[in-house]
Amino acid sequence: MKTIWKYEIGFEPTTLRLPTDAEFRSAAVHGNSVMLWFEVEDENRTTDRGFHIFGTGQEIPETYPGRSMTYLATIHTPPFVWHIFEE
Repeated sequence: MKTIWKYEIGFEPTTLRLPTDAEFRSAAVHGNSVMLWFEVEDENRTTDRGFHIFGTGQEIPETYPGRSMTYLATIHTPPFVWHIFEE
């Protein structure tokens, strides 16, 4: 059975221990926190995954800690716009 799980990330680089099969579904500001939602089926096996937030106009490194970055989502916290990437 699949479920949706919610995780909080910070504006500093964040490492989350997620189920290995977790698939990104959405990002949003919830209260004062940036949250990511993942669809999960097997919660028993986990892996560490890194996430980064960059503001509009900020430089995004081609690689971050030796890894490539994948764009996930854009969120708005007026007057700012933020862009979430996964290592």
